[in-house]
Parts: sequence; structure tokens; C-alpha cells
Amino acid sequence: MQIASHGAPAAPGRTLAAAALSFFMAISATTAVNVALPPIGREFGATVSGLTWVVNAYSLVFASLLLSCGALGDRIGVRRVFRYGLGLFIAAEATCGLAPTLTTLVAAQTLAGLGAAAVVPTSLTLISRAFIEPAARARAIAVWAATGGAALAAGPLLGGVLIAVFGWRSVFGLNVVAGLAAVLIAGSSPATSPGRRDHTLDPAGQVLAITALGSLTFALVEGRAAGWTSGPILAAILVAVLATAGFLLVESRSPAPMLPLHLFRVPAFSAATWIGLLLNFGCYGQVFVLALYFQNVRGYSPLYAGLAFLPMTATVSMSNLAVGRLLPRTGNRRPLVAGAVLCGSGLLALGLLDASAPYAATVAPMLAVGFGGGLVVPPMTAALLAATPPARLGVASGVLNSSRQAGGVIGVALFGSLIAGGGFVAGMRVALLAAASALLLAAVTAMRYIDRPGDRPPASAEIPQ
Repeated sequence: MQIASHGAPAAPGRTLAAAALSFFMAISATTAVNVALPPIGREFGATVSGLTWVVNAYSLVFASLLLSCGALGDRIGVRRVFRYGLGLFIAAEATCGLAPTLTTLVAAQTLAGLGAAAVVPTSLTLISRAFIEPAARARAIAVWAATGGAALAAGPLLGGVLIAVFGWRSVFGLNVVAGLAAVLIAGSSPATSPGRRDHTLDPAGQVLAITALGSLTFALVEGRAAGWTSGPILAAILVAVLATAGFLLVESRSPAPMLPLHLFRVPAFSAATWIGLLLNFGCYGQVFVLALYFQNVRGYSPLYAGLAFLPMTATVSMSNLAVGRLLPRTGNRRPLVAGAVLCGSGLLALGLLDASAPYAATVAPMLAVGFGGGLVVPPMTAALLAATPPARLGVASGVLNSSRQAGGVIGVALFGSLIAGGGFVAGMRVALLAAASALLLAAVTAMRYIDRPGDRPPASAEIPQ
């Protein structure tokens, strides 16, 4: 990623390729691993709770540190944080692939989440700096975003193919190869661009944020096994509540908060952030449950399980591209509501299916989930950015990504708890109905708050606070 001394990029194409590949790598790590969970469980003798931590150890750290890593890049240099994050991610994923125990795997996933949290926000900043002309920058950001959608869609299928040929450890090897490719594409670069010491960090807010989300995740994952009224679970819930209250108090008083609360005064901003959380709560949670269902209940191999997701995953990118062209004519609300209703209806249909129903009966609902979910993301993002002051666009993007990842963490934790106790199929049905309810709630939120007069940020919000 050659950057000239005056700050202009010498090779914007290489910057985009490296940034997009690193984003693909970070997002695919959240989906491809789901197909690997049954063979991981068999090798290590893991419970559903243990497998939940394989997914959430990564996503929890990823969600909690996204905003702070973006601020760290501003302070010590974006390229430096990107390169260190990429190196940490590669090393952590290699450790995952070689892990001798479940504990080692979960610990390595935690470090991989830290690496991903450093890579994702800084990769977007590098693109923004490499492409100066607004139209070229918009196209580059669209390519970067599309790679994330492709990773989300292709993860289960790629994971299934790799496991069928090389075994479950190759799922992590894929990200090692992708990371090394990003390093090679980026090439050597001169000294890291200097950071700005006036960009301060918010350590108190960061500690409280990860404490709140981590405690809630622990309670949801372990609540069924330990008992919802047991001492450790009640203590975790209390810690989550107190940490959340403390976080909001700290952020309201901090001169440089990691989460600027004034942004939430705009209804559309709050609505889009909430919709992002609900979308990932339902979609990430159902991928986790269905990956286990296809293999543990229906007896599919990892390859066939990956292929079983194809009706859902193949339609995500299609609807992403289709709705992007329509937004100038339709606005954000109509496609957002339509997509959320379609996705929620598909999840509802899956939840109502009999466990013995043939696979063909799941195809139409999965098509609805994939196509509907793909319709939601572009207008949701556009609505959030339209409701954000120009000086805060980077922070707003980080808030949306963090809320979406947090939704995924909560969904996987809760749905894992539902299927861990008692009958798997009964728990899966409740989980899918909960996912459907979340998407229908997202549709109601969009109907009420998106594309309303209050969408524009107030003039007072134009000045960073």
C-alpha cells in the first residue's frame, strides 16, 4: 500500500484489493466456522455451549472493539493498526487450525476477533484515503462492501467444501491463506502515516462495553445449563445491567466518547442501528442453528450442509445489487420494510416446518430469508448515513457494524441456549420463531422511523462533540 509523502496513494488499486480481501477474510470467519461446528464437537467432545463459544469468542471481541480500534488507527496511524491487526489475525487463525483442545481454539478465536476488529475499520479508512475523487471513492467502497456480503453468503458453502476435502481445520487455513494474500497484495510500504495525538481513546467506555456484552453473552450461553436463577447467571445479568448503565453515563460525559450518544437524537439513526442489531440477531442465529440441524439431525455431511444453505446464500448478493439500483427511485423505507417482512416470513415458515419435512420444503423459505435479508442492508446503511453529519460518517459506520456484530453475538448465544437443553428440534423451532419476530419488529421500526422528516441530522450535530 504505497502512499506518497504528500499523503496521496501511489497504488489505489492495490490498496482496494488488500482492504477488500481482508474484509472478506474477517466476515467469512463469522459464517464458515458454523459448518465446522459438528466435526469440531465430535473431535473435542464439546457440548452445544462449548460450540457456541467457538463462534462467539470471535464475534464478541470483534463487536466490542470495532469502534476503539478505529480510534486507535486515527491516533497511532491507520496503516500501522491495519498491518498489526492483519498479522494478529493470521497468527490466530493458524493457531485455530492447529488447536489441540477446545480451550485453545476458543482462546485463539478471541485473538482473531481482536485482529478483525483492527482490520475492518482501518481497511475502510485506507480506501477513503487512497481514492480522492468522490465518485471513485464511492465505487471503491461499494466493492469493499460487496466483498463483505459475498463472504457472508459464501461462508457456509466454502466451509462445507473445505471440510469435505481437507477436514474442519482447513476452514481456518482458508483465512490464513487469504490474510497472507492480502499481505502480498499490499506489498511493502514506507513508514506508517503518522497518527494524530488529538484523537483520544476512551478506555473506560471500552472496558464497560466489553464487560456488558461479555456478561450478557455468558448469561445467555450458560443460563440453560447452570440454571437461570443460579448465582453465577444472576450475577452475570446484574453485571451486564450495571456495566451498560455505567457505559451510558461515561459516554454522556466523555469529551471524546467511543460512542457519540448525540447521534441517536436523530430517529432514523437510532432506527437503522436497531434494525442492524435485529437483522444479525435473526440471521446469524439461524445460520448457527441450521448448520447444527442439517448435520446432527438430518445427518448431512459438512459438504451437503454447506450446499443446503445455497438457496439462502446465493440470493443475498443478488438482492443487494438489485436494490442498490432502485434506492434513488424508491427511497429507503419501502425496500427495507419489504425485505424485513420477506426475511421474517421465511424464518417463520422454517420455524413452522415439521422436522421430518423433505429438504425441498425448506427451499422456498430459505430463498425468502436470503433475498429479503439482502434487500435490508443497502437501504438500512443508506438511511443511517443520510441521518449522520458528514464529519461523523466514519463513526456512524462503526456504530452500525458494532451493533450488527453485537446482534449476531446475542443471537448465537440465545439460540445456542435454546437448542442445548431438552429437544433440539423444539429449541430450534423457538429460535426460528424468535428470529422471525426480530425481523418483523425491524419492519415495524423501518415503517415508523425511516424516511421521515426527522431523518436529517440537526444543525447542532454537524460539529463533532
